[in-house]
Amino acid sequence: LKISSKVGLGPGTKILGSVHTGMPVGKAIIETDLEIIPILIEKNADIGTGSVILPGVKIGKNAIVGAGAVVNRDVGEFEVVGGIPAKVIKKR
Repeated sequence: LKISSKVGLGPGTKILGSVHTGMPVGKAIIETDLEIIPILIEKNADIGTGSVILPGVKIGKNAIVGAGAVVNRDVGEFEVVGGIPAKVIKKR
């Protein structure tokens, strides 16, 4: 996880940097290995209250993630995203 300077993180934000591999299939998911997948939040981004950032996501410079959004793909610079899954609402 890399969080750059001047990033806002709202209360209750969850940043998830790993997933279970699910292998071997015969094991319970919780017993399988974890794969660590880096997350990058670039400078001046603002992450809204209660948002969930999933593994492997990059939040671009000056981007805004709306409250309660579930971010499952990259957010570009100056993009405003919201919803479940998060979608681009506008550019700022």
